[in-house]
Amino acid sequence: RLEAALQVHGAVPHGRLPIFLADTLSAPETGTLALGTLGLAGEEIRREREHADQVKTRDDILVIFGNPPYERVLGGGNANLEDFARRLFDIVRNATPPQFRSDLKSTWDLYVAFWVWALWALQSTGKRHATARIPELDATDCHGIVAYITNRTWIVGNSLSGLRTLASTGAKEIWVLDLGGDERGNVNRDWPRCALLFWPHVCGGFGWCGAGSCWCRSR
Repeated sequence: RLEAALQVHGAVPHGRLPIFLADTLSAPETGTLALGTLGLAGEEIRREREHADQVKTRDDILVIFGNPPYERVLGGGNANLEDFARRLFDIVRNATPPQFRSDLKSTWDLYVAFWVWALWALQSTGKRHATARIPELDATDCHGIVAYITNRTWIVGNSLSGLRTLASTGAKEIWVLDLGGDERGNVNRDWPRCALLFWPHVCGGFGWCGAGSCWCRSR
């Protein structure tokens, strides 16, 4: 659809647009993808993931934006949670001051993992490639922009103070736009806010989307 829309406006793409079907929180290890249960679509899915994995580890990612899922994963006991994603939660836990680690239930939400993944993805390509199996994060090495619509639980409260620390470390600017949803008839609902983070050294690029996030890489 995007390619057709561009053609209508006279922008004819040269080759396929860099938009790939991918699982954002999966480790960029194409060779580990089991294809036997995917039927005729298996090879197509493998190629999509190969392209996505290349962007995750080899391309300069400049902008990450999206609306990550809000889903509690029961203290990390979810059998469908890959080791790569579990490690993203561990990074938040390790960044949380010891006195606040007794109650980390808010940490085990998928949107939290997406926040940490975004910071990981804005690191240098060398660091991402070196930590593709087990992600590591140096928040001072992030360069780019993150713009997410997420729950507000990470903005206040002690259980996600580690995520606030990671997000603010090295950030040039942080904008939080409160949509005021909790004042519109249901004070108990955890309405989202929109958070926009800027790291230094941002330049132009073009984007593509994975599951839950859109990524922008350099020209």
